[in-house]
Amino acid sequence: MKCPVCNNENSKLIFSNFKGHYHGLFDIYQCSKCGVKFAINKNKQTDQLYNKVYSENDFGYYNEYKIQAKEIKNQKEPIKYLAKKSIPYFGVYNLLKKQNNQRTLDIGCGLGYLTYAMRNSGHQATGLDISEPAVKWAKENLGDYYDNESFQIHANNHEKEYDFISALEIIEHLENPLDLLSSIKKALKPDGEALISTPNSLYYPQKAVWNTEWPPIHLWWFNDQSIQELAKKTSLKCQKLNLGKLGYCFFCPNNLLLDYYYSRNFSFNNFSAIKTEDKKTSHSLFNKTVKYLLIDFYPLRMISNFIYLLFNGQTQISIYKLTNN
Repeated sequence: MKCPVCNNENSKLIFSNFKGHYHGLFDIYQCSKCGVKFAINKNKQTDQLYNKVYSENDFGYYNEYKIQAKEIKNQKEPIKYLAKKSIPYFGVYNLLKKQNNQRTLDIGCGLGYLTYAMRNSGHQATGLDISEPAVKWAKENLGDYYDNESFQIHANNHEKEYDFISALEIIEHLENPLDLLSSIKKALKPDGEALISTPNSLYYPQKAVWNTEWPPIHLWWFNDQSIQELAKKTSLKCQKLNLGKLGYCFFCPNNLLLDYYYSRNFSFNNFSAIKTEDKKTSHSLFNKTVKYLLIDFYPLRMISNFIYLLFNGQTQISIYKLTNN
């Protein structure tokens, strides 16, 4: 199998008949050169898949998006609120905090709360998503600055228009990830910046086959080298952002050291660092105490995260800044 990212002819089948969401079985391949893992299936991904995701009442991790969308208007500083929620939002906050009145594009805006937060911070933000239900909800609840169209069409109609473009955890969803970077380059001003994020396969042990959303939700599991290969093809300069130097330890809501320990032991499934929901177990008091000390107690959590980022630096999600060469 030829690698779609770096064109290496030697991509190996590492898992056959992987059961995905909705659309049957997938074969998982890994490139021996750039290391990217990708899922292959005969069924074509459609927009209706994401309409289903945003229409369902319960869809795993995506439920967190719905909570944030409902809470965003109640926040005094929406962009800072999101920065404390996850790495990609922290990246946006960090790149925009010293900027004023930037023309920004939020690709894959979903329910629109990041777009709303950027506008609340004084930027001219537009949200873009292929899901009609998501854009409809965003317009009705957050404002009329969202478009229901593909990023390719939008980029063709808005060449060199944007100072800043965000595409957070979008690239792994696409059949052709190169399309995203090409569109970013087309829509970005010559001196503009873009931020992309994606799950990081380097965070987990090599034996992990697919510790990310099951296909066809995610069709790719990238690492640093494979993202760099895509950037080269579009003549974009790509820089992985160092979370330690940016001070993420002061924002991170989790204990990164504890999360990393669990990632070494569970290579296939999502996991929770500390389980506290079962109050009937004899260990509930112990679990609550450990959770408080290592996660809820800010000084200890911050110190632990500082140490982790200083000596490791790999996180579940990687963020990359893109600029024109």
